[in-house]
Amino acid sequence: MQIEILKTFCDLVETKYLSRAAERNFVTQPAVSQQVRKLENKFARQLLNHPGSGRREFTPTPAGEVFYRECKRVLASYDALCEELRGELISGRVKVSSVYSAGLYDLPPMMREYMKQFPAAKIDL
Repeated sequence: MQIEILKTFCDLVETKYLSRAAERNFVTQPAVSQQVRKLENKFARQLLNHPGSGRREFTPTPAGEVFYRECKRVLASYDALCEELRGELISGRVKVSSVYSAGLYDLPPMMREYMKQFPAAKIDL
């Protein structure tokens, strides 16, 4: 099983939409659907409640919730493994200054992404 499929599944659960999961992973919506079908066939379980007519949101089934939780653990372990093998554990402090409006609206999503990618680093705003 490819790690990218696990990431795509997690992104679909988090965003609830094929289009958003596809965009995050630089694939097409049919590719996301196909990956989900492969997972469901592999485990012989429905992992997502597929939207009916008029609904577009995907929601996890109870089995899908378990699979999602464990996928997040696998992805976190994989990220830690990649960092350790690269020997590039980035840590330390980053000092950021900003005008009020940018600090209020633009910086929080960027800071969350930075902290997600480099958990050992600290940001002083």
